Amino acid sequence: MSSPRHRFAASRIAPAQTVEDFVGVQIDPERRRGRGAGINPSGRYEAESRFRFDDGWGSADELPPLRTEVQEERPRKIITTNQSPDISFDRSI
Repeated sequence: MSSPRHRFAASRIAPAQTVEDFVGVQIDPERRRGRGAGINPSGRYEAESRFRFDDGWGSADELPPLRTEVQEERPRKIITTNQSPDISFDRSI
């Protein structure tokens, strides 16, 4: 029996080269430069999915450029507390 490490070897699994290959949405490189998330696809368990398409009304022509916002944070402590039921720890750095 093969070990678990070899069962999922990279040669057997071919990951998508880019996010666009995986999701199938193309975004102009000039619009996505410097952004963390170029797309926001629906989750796999959501009942609805949304996508942008041209319906002939001209509303899907040109979008304004995405704006990046930078917020400076000055923390007072290095340890923060978490009070969320879906996080298994209550303190983090």
